[in-house]
This record gives sequence, C-alpha cells and structure tokens, in this order.
Amino acid sequence: MTEVLPLLTGPLIGKSSSTEELNLPLHAWPSVPASPSVSSEEQRDLHQISQLRERIEREIEEVKDDIRRMGQECNRQPEHEQLIQHAEREVPTKEAWRSGRMRFSKRPSDGIRYLIEQGLLNAAPEDVAVFLFEGSEILNKAAIGEYIGDGKDFNKDVLRCFVQLHQFKGLDLVNAIRMFLRSFVLPGESQQIDRMIETFAIRYCDCNQEIFSCTDTCYVLSFSIIMLNTGLHNPNVRDKPTMEKFIMMNKGLDNGQDLPQELLMNYYDSIKKDPLPRPEDSSDLAETFFSPDHQGWLVKEGGKHKNWKRRWFILTDNCLYYFKSPQ
Repeated sequence: MTEVLPLLTGPLIGKSSSTEELNLPLHAWPSVPASPSVSSEEQRDLHQISQLRERIEREIEEVKDDIRRMGQECNRQPEHEQLIQHAEREVPTKEAWRSGRMRFSKRPSDGIRYLIEQGLLNAAPEDVAVFLFEGSEILNKAAIGEYIGDGKDFNKDVLRCFVQLHQFKGLDLVNAIRMFLRSFVLPGESQQIDRMIETFAIRYCDCNQEIFSCTDTCYVLSFSIIMLNTGLHNPNVRDKPTMEKFIMMNKGLDNGQDLPQELLMNYYDSIKKDPLPRPEDSSDLAETFFSPDHQGWLVKEGGKHKNWKRRWFILTDNCLYYFKSPQ
C-alpha cells in the first residue's frame, strides 16, 4: 500500500486521469473501506481519490452529452439547409404575389397576365376563377367585377367557373343574391350586369331545381330584385316602389303564370329591411337604369301569346330593356 500512495496522492491530470491509461472502467475502481491498519493520512488520500473519480465520471458524461448534441446538430443540418432554400424561394414569390395583386387592382387583365407569366397562376379559367373566389376578401372587389364582366371569351369562361364556386343550395333567391354580390362589385355597364345575372340564375336553378320552372324566371326575377333594391335605397330615386308595384311588375313571370304572392312579398320585405351589399367603390344601378341614353313607349309582340303590347323601353349602353310602365 505504501508503494501505491505516492502515485495517488497528487492530482490526476493529463494521461494519468484517463480510464484507458489505467485500463480499468470507472465503476470498477475500488472503494477502500476504512481499516484500523490504514493511517489517517492514507484515509485522507483515498477520500481525495474517490472525489476525483466522481468528478472525472461527471466530466465524461458531460463530454458524452456534448457529442450526442453535436451528432443531432449534424443530422439536422440538411433540414436547416432546406428551410433556408425554401425561405430564399418564398421571399421573391411573396413579392410577386403582392405585385400581382397591386397590378390586378389597377388593371385586372394586366394583373392576371402578370401572375400567369410569373408561374403563380395557370392560364386556365378554372384556376383564375378559384384565385378570384378565394381571394375575394383581399382582392379589390371592383376589379373582380370588372374582370369577370369583361366580354372576352376567356373572361366569360372565368365568370361561369367563378359562379360555379358559389353554393346556393337551400338559400332563397334574395339570400343567394346577397352571397353572390359579396364576392365582387357589380359593374355599371348593363351588358355586363345582364351577363352576370344570367349566369347566376343558371347556377341558382341548378342548386334549387324545385323553385322555378325555368332559368328565365329566375333571371328576370333576380334582375327585378336588384332593381327593387336600387329603387328602395338609392336617395336619388324619389318614387319608391311599393310592394303592390313590385308584385305587379312580376305578374305572369313564370312561363305566363304568376309566382306565389307570398314569395314576392317575402322578397320585398327582405330587401326593404336589409339592402343588398354595396361596397363603397361599387357602381350605382341608378346611373345605369335610371339615367338611360333613351327611353320611351314602344310596342312588342308577346312571346307566349302572339299579340302586340305597349311597353316602356330603356336603351342604355347599347342594351335594350323593357318594362310594363316607367315606374
């Protein structure tokens, strides 16, 4: 024992502290119990050795933890690189989307063309319609109305796809019109309005086949409801339409048959209490139909009954409309 002590009383540093050098696992290091034959100085040295052993064990565990952490960081490095590459691609993409939306709000056709050229939008009516429909909360709604109201063939196809994205099942006609007009701003040109309402009527009848006998009934009644909304809520219209007038305007509308009076009364009450949505930047139908290019009485041949009837005609934006009376 006296031969070993000189090697153990000093601090174990360098190679002398290595378990490999001693060729003995740490847990196998002996813990020498106190013995009457061991002097107090030898017991103190053994206690120091025991404390040093515990410190070495802790340091080795810390080194192992560091090695494990470094290994995990190395394994995650490809993931970090992918995130960086994705971010590098994402930044210019977001800028392109932002630029496209700004262009769209100023000139809708230019904005759509830009997004297609940037590869952010497919040049298909269905994809453009989805972009307009899903972006109706952030895009300029007046620009949406201008684009889908354009008379070009592609824009007409986009309009049809755009309307198909609306689900009108189970809605009465007035609430369906409300939903429809929340997704864009109705333009001011009568031909555009006519095309949009006709497309809407076809979709509504597809969703609710039991309500009207034909799409023409839905189309004319939808137009009548929009006109009613303008007549009731536009301050420039002095002669407000009454319920009786509204019912009279729509007599014989359903293939020569009258629609249920209760149905028309409900539509009138709904519009009177709650006007159709009209964003601040929307056009006013009063400018289209209450300030026409020409107006006056003409006679026309009936569709079902081949007799001539006197009707009030309005010419606006190269589109001719007729009513039973100027009111």
